[in-house]
Amino acid sequence: MLVEVTVDKRLSGAGIRLSGWSKANFPRTLRYADRTVTVGRVQLMKVQGRASKAGQKQLLLSVSPAIATTLRLPKQQCWLCSDEADGDWRLGPCFAVYARTTSDERRRFGEQTQLFEDLSVQAGRRGVDLVVIGPGFRQSHQGWRYDIASHSWRTCLLPTPDGVIRRSGSFAQRDQETARADLAWFSRTARLHTLPATCSNKFFFYQLLKSVPQLRPFAPRSTVATNALQVWRAVLNRNNVYVKPVSGAQGVSVVRLDREGKRVRASWEVSSANRAKPSARGDAPIGHQVNGAVRPMSVRSQVFDGIAGFRQFWQGTGLKRCLVQDTVTLPTTRYGQPFDLRWLIQSVDEPMIMARVARVGQDGAVTTNIHTGGEAVDAVTLLREQLGGTRGSQVIRELDNAALAVASELTRRFGQFAEAGLDMALRDDDTLAIFEVNPTPGRRMLRQLSPELREMSLATLLEYAIHATGFSASVD
Repeated sequence: MLVEVTVDKRLSGAGIRLSGWSKANFPRTLRYADRTVTVGRVQLMKVQGRASKAGQKQLLLSVSPAIATTLRLPKQQCWLCSDEADGDWRLGPCFAVYARTTSDERRRFGEQTQLFEDLSVQAGRRGVDLVVIGPGFRQSHQGWRYDIASHSWRTCLLPTPDGVIRRSGSFAQRDQETARADLAWFSRTARLHTLPATCSNKFFFYQLLKSVPQLRPFAPRSTVATNALQVWRAVLNRNNVYVKPVSGAQGVSVVRLDREGKRVRASWEVSSANRAKPSARGDAPIGHQVNGAVRPMSVRSQVFDGIAGFRQFWQGTGLKRCLVQDTVTLPTTRYGQPFDLRWLIQSVDEPMIMARVARVGQDGAVTTNIHTGGEAVDAVTLLREQLGGTRGSQVIRELDNAALAVASELTRRFGQFAEAGLDMALRDDDTLAIFEVNPTPGRRMLRQLSPELREMSLATLLEYAIHATGFSASVD
């Protein structure tokens, strides 16, 4: 049942007023997240409850300012309500997004600001109080709610939320320890619904795949290197490899190394804006985003005759510990563009495939990442065009089964999670390769591909919030 809660200054103490309620059992207590109040005087208004847009009966509940302050309620909000038959009314859910913040009030959460605003609007329609919190919440209990009327974020004092998802893959250095402590506490109290950050470690994920017989064939050989000599020896032994940061970097600082006899060729991407300006670090791989925008990309390469020159180049990359992964030669479109695949996995009752996206790189590109100039297209359409309808459909089923098998193993190890992105590709022989899992998948690809699918994915995330926090029985 939906309950519209408002704060009425005419009510005093722990008084409440109910409108549209015909049953005899009134609330003895009101509970919101981790906070509870005992109800005092109850006023009953003889008016019909409104119907929500979803067709549910909507009860009107007015509370005193004292109750609102104790429970840390917003001024007005529609919530789901459960356990009303026992006199213990639980309002909610209060569901939090944990993210890094910026000092820019217009883009409080950087690139994710618009995503959080859209999620807040959908949450209000579904009876979910969506809040955003960041490092230090456990001590301050300060966070943000989005005010739809003023299109602005309001700082407020919050209860401990019923559930939390982490939406940032990394935090500013000054906040890292605090964020780790916050997230560890949410995990210990069974509130965190995101895969642990260790899953973002590509070598950890490789070892996970190798430990499961069903998933082992999908894992390209990967090793860890900590210096230039180890990387040099790896490419001489394995002919061609990709070298990546161990933890996700959105395609940045990825280098392809190819053996050419006794020499090694390094290929990498740089922003086209810097083509005339070699970097002070030997024109090493750099990022391609400025204020969230993608700059045109160009590919550079350099051939090294020995370890001395390569060592100097490697120092310029800034990589200290990296993953050395056997090259999987990506298939190309009919226009010669390489592509790989990103499956968005989401849960409500159990994991399911929400979106199937192909990331198409520029001709000759080192990576296909959207942040480095790639383009998102519908994977189902592309694979059927590439492989034919029958074989394309078969490969899509194989990709789905592999993705769900990964999700099942992650659930077995870490418990239920709200969502994850899985990066995969087809090898030359049409067998599958799985590269990495992203516990905090973005929506940029879906925004390019299908705004409707993006909205559906946000709605699914909120349905998960309702289910995971125990409010699903409140939805008619």
